[in-house]
Amino acid sequence: GAAVLPFVASGGEWTTRRLAASLRVFTPALLRAVDFGPAGPQQDILDVLVNVSYGLQTRKEVGLPAKLPPYRPCDKPSAADRQAAGAAAAQVAARFNSYQEDLRGLYIMPYLETALSKVAGAEQDVAKIMHKTMGFVQTCVLAAE
Repeated sequence: GAAVLPFVASGGEWTTRRLAASLRVFTPALLRAVDFGPAGPQQDILDVLVNVSYGLQTRKEVGLPAKLPPYRPCDKPSAADRQAAGAAAAQVAARFNSYQEDLRGLYIMPYLETALSKVAGAEQDVAKIMHKTMGFVQTCVLAAE
C-alpha cells in the first residue's frame, strides 16, 4: 500500500495498469535520487535484479522459462500520476538516504522486489509473480531508459 508506494495515496482506483504506468516513472526517479555513495552498487541495480538475482539460473531452479515474458501494456501515467510518482520517489529516496551509506544498496533490492511485484496483479504464485515482475522491469522500465 501507501507505506511501500506513497503515490497510491493520491486517490482514485489503483488498477494494475495504473500502478504499472506510475512505477515506470517512480522506479527510475527513485534510483536517481538515492545516494549510494562511492561504495554503492557499481552496476545498474535494475539490470542486476533482472539478470543476476532473477537470472537464467534462478528461473531454471524455480521451473520458469528462461525468456522473460514481455509485459503489456507499458502505459504512460497521467500527468497527475506522473507528478505523484515523482514526489513519492523523492519521499522514499529521503528515507533510504537517511540510512547508513554503505547499507543503502543492501536495502534497495528487497524494497524494489516488493514494490515492483505489484505489477503482477492478482497472481498468487510467487515464482510467477517474480517472472512477470522481471518481465515488466525489462520491457517497461529498462527498455524505456
